[in-house]
Amino acid sequence: MTQPVTLVLHGGLLAASCLDLETSPVLLAQRTLHRVTRPGYPGSGTSASGFAQQPVGASAMMPALVAHTLAAASALDHETVDVLAYSMGAAVALATALEAPHRVRSLTLLDPPLLTLAASGAALLAQLQTLPQLRASMSPDALAEALIDGSIGEGIVQARPELLGHSGNTAVQEALIQSLDAFLQIDVPALLQWSPSESELTQLTMPVHIVAGGTSDTVYGQSVGILLRAVPHARVSVIEHANHALHLTHSSAVISAIAQTFAGPAALSRTA
Repeated sequence: MTQPVTLVLHGGLLAASCLDLETSPVLLAQRTLHRVTRPGYPGSGTSASGFAQQPVGASAMMPALVAHTLAAASALDHETVDVLAYSMGAAVALATALEAPHRVRSLTLLDPPLLTLAASGAALLAQLQTLPQLRASMSPDALAEALIDGSIGEGIVQARPELLGHSGNTAVQEALIQSLDAFLQIDVPALLQWSPSESELTQLTMPVHIVAGGTSDTVYGQSVGILLRAVPHARVSVIEHANHALHLTHSSAVISAIAQTFAGPAALSRTA
């Protein structure tokens, strides 16, 4: 019998190098059922090549990410995959499931963003559109400090403590700025252009498990509410006292919630 595969789709900015849930012993114990792999999106810092060879317009960015995800699954010789995804990766996972539902066996979504549907999404999208000007106006030192301080709050400090006090280091600066440039060139255009309707979301019939931060920004809570209206069979695990960096600050609770999905159906849960 062919071993099922779980694709792990990372988030944006520094989260691209911090979503290492697939190395957890709890999840590794599931490898008899799930082979876990993480495809790096082109240009994200986890892949050596970008879309530069074949330039992608802003309106085609999400379709390109979906195609990349499906190609990763095909490369593993699997017709269907389980998908575990965080933040921006969760948006890509949803877009992939809508585009090719026959290829996605289940969805596990950590703080998924539906920015064009959530009531607070417009304000966040407007902020995202100001990032290129901010990027152009700040020195590398200031930009590195801002990314360390603000990209995903205390979670990045917990996951990457070596960054503290080293934002002036050239190598650290380059890594930080590379992550921001990839976010501006790939993630922001995809989020701005991807606009599913609630009626489209109702087409998701595969098992859906949402893992939400209990104190995440309002836009994520609104997104979860929209998904629950559209996909009533979805279940939710709320990680109390966790913000959008839930997989970093509360990794044990998140891993426990994810393991429920791999183990089989479970009732609505709230994980402390």
